[in-house]
Amino acid sequence: MIRLSARRNTAVAILGAAIAAVVVSGCSAERDELPSVDRVVIVAIPEVQWSDLTGDELEHLPQLLESSAVANLSTRIADRNADRSDGYLTIGAGTRSIGANGYAFGRDETLGRDTVAAIVDRRTGTAPVLAISHIDIASLSEDNRGSEFGGRVGRLGTELERAGIATAVVGNADLGGPITADLMQVADRAAALALMNDRGEIGGAVGPDLLVADPAAPFGARLDEGRVFEAFDAVWNPNERAAVLVECSDLVRARAEAAAAEPGRAREQRATALAACDATIGELMRRQGDRDAIVIVSPTTSARATGLGVVAVAAAGVDGGYLQSASTRRAGYLQLSDVGPTVLDLLGLDVPSAMEGNRAWISDGDPRVTSRIERLRGETADAATRESLIPGATATLVVITVVLALLALVEWRLRLIGRRRLVAASFGLVGGLAGTYLPALVGGADDAVVVGFTVAISAIATSFVGAWLSQRFSPETAVAAVLGAFVTLFVVDLLSGARLQFNTLFGYSAAVAGRFAGLGNLAFALFSAAVLVAAVVIGTGTGARRVGIAGALLVGAVVIEGMPMWGGDVGGVLAMVPAFLAVYTMLSGREVRWWHPALWGIAAVGSVLAFALVDLLRPEELRTHLGRYLDEVRTDGWSSLLTTVGRRLEAGLGGARVAIWTLLVVAALLVVEFVMIRRLRAAEKRRAESPAVRALAVGVAILAVVSLVTNDSGLAAPLTMMAIVVPAAVVLFVGRHDAAASDRPIGRWRLDRGGPRTSQVGAAQ
Repeated sequence: MIRLSARRNTAVAILGAAIAAVVVSGCSAERDELPSVDRVVIVAIPEVQWSDLTGDELEHLPQLLESSAVANLSTRIADRNADRSDGYLTIGAGTRSIGANGYAFGRDETLGRDTVAAIVDRRTGTAPVLAISHIDIASLSEDNRGSEFGGRVGRLGTELERAGIATAVVGNADLGGPITADLMQVADRAAALALMNDRGEIGGAVGPDLLVADPAAPFGARLDEGRVFEAFDAVWNPNERAAVLVECSDLVRARAEAAAAEPGRAREQRATALAACDATIGELMRRQGDRDAIVIVSPTTSARATGLGVVAVAAAGVDGGYLQSASTRRAGYLQLSDVGPTVLDLLGLDVPSAMEGNRAWISDGDPRVTSRIERLRGETADAATRESLIPGATATLVVITVVLALLALVEWRLRLIGRRRLVAASFGLVGGLAGTYLPALVGGADDAVVVGFTVAISAIATSFVGAWLSQRFSPETAVAAVLGAFVTLFVVDLLSGARLQFNTLFGYSAAVAGRFAGLGNLAFALFSAAVLVAAVVIGTGTGARRVGIAGALLVGAVVIEGMPMWGGDVGGVLAMVPAFLAVYTMLSGREVRWWHPALWGIAAVGSVLAFALVDLLRPEELRTHLGRYLDEVRTDGWSSLLTTVGRRLEAGLGGARVAIWTLLVVAALLVVEFVMIRRLRAAEKRRAESPAVRALAVGVAILAVVSLVTNDSGLAAPLTMMAIVVPAAVVLFVGRHDAAASDRPIGRWRLDRGGPRTSQVGAAQ
């Protein structure tokens, strides 16, 4: 008893040490904190990319960037790039936000028969106090609280207001001259959305008095620099803490008129607007003190930038480097929702748990700003190339998989193609998939020729190796070896920073920005399917160790996918855990009971909570969405988490009614599948009787169906899984042959716990 207790205590101690080591390993990233300052000026430069800000014709912007920490800025909201209004609203909420407009006006401006103050009072029941009010604040707040993201409009401005920090906005992007008869038709004061409080109010100036008539300018108007700085200086008091946003609004007008202008003239007007913005930044730089910071941000992206804008932070103590956050976990990348928390952090304020975004910190980079910006521009080009290739690549993958399945069926029945050719083609498909990730090793992810070369070489090499292993040893050995290498490639890459996933064909793209670390949806589909098939092959046969090794492989894959420092993929864990538990249950010879699916679901949720707890144990600045959700539960109760999950499910499935019907259909399919398994078992059909066949079929079905619900890629993930399952099935079942009589009809083969057996036909031969 004492010896057993000692062993158990030792095992617990080892497990605790391992968990602590994993947590600490995720806390050790080298980084520098942004300095605390008293005043922050945000310069909003809409629809630009790095090449626009580093031209020889500009003087002050390149000088400012020399000592700034820089990053690409993801401006994606759901499945589209943010427009200016939604971009500013997202900055102000610290959470992705939608449905915004530019209807912010001076309190005393007149709209129709009423003043803005009267309209706001009528709609909210509270008369505005500050100089500027957004007349649609009530509907904006309500719409976003009920959206899939649950954003709290004006949270940044409210936090600043509570801390006694003055806020103001200076900018006017009206598509008309200084005086217009119908203001609502041309009004665009969206910049106010970034720093307004939750009442829709902010100080500063956004009215037509900021504009001056200029017949050569787009829409006949441009910002008057003197009036802009008159409004700015009224707030920028050296004895008062402040956060001010200045918008280069002339760029908005230039972009709006470009569609109707002669191309050369449109380029001239845009260059003039950029030069005016550069001059504004020069004046702001002259007004900066040692306790001030400048944040450059593009709330929307250029049409050429594929969803990636720019962000930079300049302050005393910042000397280059890349910006990154816990949202992206990748140096040189922030999300739009990170801008608000970063402003709070610069001003020494805590980031509220209601904000989805995270504050930024500085990672080391090349000391030369030109090299850092060139890297960011190159990765933007990689993302654009990947986005152009992925439709054709996915269609090709589906076609190849379907053709391979059809050829296997023909060979199985008619023996017209040749087993060895099919086996080689099957392994070639897996090798080709692995080859799509290899261009990242040589910096060729943006070169279609390099991608094609690595895919071809990897496919040929894998087909030869897999066919040789299958002939020399057995199909099971070949499948286990090839898929084991495939899984190892993913694991090593994730543990070393997921370099092979970034901007590669079946990885994830910085342009769509659903993920910057861990596995994307398509890579998750390939990884999880490969793990599942490999575990079934390894766990089939004589010896209890096989099942143990298979179980260790399944557990390790879940840990890699779920740990916040490596994967942090909630949807992936929710799909993998029940599928893997079903596979392990069947491989271990246990009978599936009616209550097992419920137990597997509970285990999936428990796994997510365990990973969230690990995330919560890490430093606050490193926490991902997992830890933030758990922290929200701690402060607001479980109802907040359930509301968040419900919103995401509803949005991912396409509305409340569709979500309910989808979940019901999924539940019905699982029930039907369970009943069919029981009936097949009761009928003692030979293939269903095999634990390996049943485990593979049930595991893949659960993985595909649950991932359809928990991931936001629709049918893409389940279909991508087939690119692993189909070639493995071809090798294991169609390509299985009698080594003693390989030229004779195969008959029917099946995998079992006792090893391969022939059918009666094969036995007779």
